[in-house]
Amino acid sequence: MRRYNTLYYLLIVLLIMGTFASMAQNGYGAHVIGFVSITFGVLFLLQLYQSFSLVPTVSVRLNQLEFLGLAALSIIMSFRVFFIHFDYVELLFVVGGCIVIIAYIIRLWRRLVDQKEKNIKLTLLIICYYLSIIIFLVSMVTVPFTPSLAEPFGVVGFGLLLLFFLLSLVFNPLVLMGENTTSFRLVTQLKDRSVLLLSLFFLFTVYMGLTKIEVLPKMYSDEFPQEYYELINHAEMGLEKPVDGVYKHERFKEYYDLFVTRHGKSTPTK
Repeated sequence: MRRYNTLYYLLIVLLIMGTFASMAQNGYGAHVIGFVSITFGVLFLLQLYQSFSLVPTVSVRLNQLEFLGLAALSIIMSFRVFFIHFDYVELLFVVGGCIVIIAYIIRLWRRLVDQKEKNIKLTLLIICYYLSIIIFLVSMVTVPFTPSLAEPFGVVGFGLLLLFFLLSLVFNPLVLMGENTTSFRLVTQLKDRSVLLLSLFFLFTVYMGLTKIEVLPKMYSDEFPQEYYELINHAEMGLEKPVDGVYKHERFKEYYDLFVTRHGKSTPTK
């Protein structure tokens, strides 16, 4: 599965480029982000398919859970970017996140139980590392139904990640099995997508923090009026209940498309 790492990092670079393009008020930035999300989903589904040819060990089963959950999260994120909404999409997003959370809770437990040496330093690093991922994922899945909890969870997850970096500097080098190593080397040898997830979570948290204090501008799309995106955010955060099964942003888009159809093709008179 490590052969996909190069693709992961390339997609992260594209994601950063798309974000900066959106902040610079270039409409194509959102399309780049949507393309990256869909590509992530396809890669996870491909690896899920390939994993069924392996011997069904506990590690393989955990990878399959992770691939399934991450594919669901990535594809639904692409739906959000392209403003595709259907019934129970928020519930599917939560289910996908919970699947990944379960996989990482089991991984955390196994790492702690399977330690061949009772190394308190390694134990603390493992707890901070995996718990930061779990808390970040909890922050994601709480957005559709309890958005007030999402930000506090995100702050806790970011704090645990910073604590992991701090402890890594303090504890290095680690002595394991009589050999010197580093926490960062151990992390890169893990057979999961934890480094990828933490990279994305770190970038996203830094971006959200900088936009909140207005150091960076928010992402922009010129496809629809900005009020449309505000309505979508309200719906996704659970701040609005649909009327007759229709959200305000869906009604807005219906009328807006009708307006464009009627007036967009008209030629101005001289």
